[in-house]
Amino acid sequence: SIPGSGKEAIFYSAQLLSTNQPIHAPRWRSLVLPNMAVFDPLILLAELGLAVSFILGILVRPVAALGAPYALGLWIGLYRHPAEWAWTYIFIAIVHGLFAVHAAGRSLGLDALIRTGKGNRA
Repeated sequence: SIPGSGKEAIFYSAQLLSTNQPIHAPRWRSLVLPNMAVFDPLILLAELGLAVSFILGILVRPVAALGAPYALGLWIGLYRHPAEWAWTYIFIAIVHGLFAVHAAGRSLGLDALIRTGKGNRA
């Protein structure tokens, strides 16, 4: 049985039932589910951090480098879920990878302002 109720329990049960990797489900069952009170705020902060970083254009390269494996973890966990389109997570991982490779925040984001400010001081 999955501890908790509501959307979190539904999401975690979907991860257990829909994974395409047999090794993934036991880890969720033994590590994540008993510690949902710890993992829920961490996941919220991770996703909020990704959003704020991309919206403001600050620390885009390192945050995107962390976001790509995060999206791939979702892809592994929700691969066979009937209500999810698995390619969504691949697309998100590709976009994160492109953000990391091309340093997206350095053209219009706060990273550009910081970089310009450093150039003016020299």
